[in-house]
Order: sequence, then C-alpha cells, then structure tokens
Amino acid sequence: MKKTIIIVLWVVCGFFNYGLTLGYFIHKFPEADHRGAAFAIAILGPCGAPASLLFGGPPYHWRLKSLPVEERWKAFHEQFPDLDREYFEKVYN
Repeated sequence: MKKTIIIVLWVVCGFFNYGLTLGYFIHKFPEADHRGAAFAIAILGPCGAPASLLFGGPPYHWRLKSLPVEERWKAFHEQFPDLDREYFEKVYN
C-alpha cells in the first residue's frame, strides 16, 4: 500500500512539475522547444517540485504541449527580425 501511495504521489508531482516548467519556459522563451527540460524536472517527482515552483514563480503558467513550429518561428522572427528561417531551423530544431 505504501508503494502505491508513493508511486501515485510521484506521478502527480511529475505531472505538476512538467506543466509548470514547460509553461514557464514557453512564456519566457517561446522560440525554443523545452520539452526536454520539462521532462527532466518531471522525472524528479516531489524532489523537483521546489525547482518547478521557483522556475514558474508568480504568475504561474501551465502548458502540457509545446508550441507548434510556426508559432515558435513567429516569436523568433519578432525577437530577431534580421535572422532568416534557415537560421531558426538550424539552431532551434
């Protein structure tokens, strides 16, 4: 029974960490794909909760899906209008 409770707690905390971390990074840096960083924090379960709360500090942002490439390109182009799509594809994909 204890193992089941620990596993459920770990999964719930991992889900929470993933959503908060991905939301924070997409809000701050919309041009890049941050699923790897969010997954790394999610694996930590309850141990990663303080990190996700510090990353996502108020106001909190929640995302479960990364932005599509076209939206990431639009954000990148707004931030760096002199750089072309080829550079974006090479660096961020």
